[in-house]
Amino acid sequence: MALDYESQKADHDTQLIDFLRIDLQLGRTFAEVAALAKESGHMDHYGQAKADVEKAVEAMRRFIDRVRDSAPKAELNHELGELEQILSKL
Repeated sequence: MALDYESQKADHDTQLIDFLRIDLQLGRTFAEVAALAKESGHMDHYGQAKADVEKAVEAMRRFIDRVRDSAPKAELNHELGELEQILSKL
């Protein structure tokens, strides 16, 4: 039975893109939590949520260059830039 490496690479790319999109959504959610915690004066929750946004950004930076398909990669890079801007304002 021959292995279909191109199919496996495409499947890997799809899974990586899915992972990055989930990580991006988590980052946005944690940013919302951080903003609400800050508004409410819960600085301990704010600090933890902001740290979680930083972790999401770092994970995206670490893995985004492994995406081979240029269209989703460009979209993810754009959205990463938006998340980094949100983080800078927290």
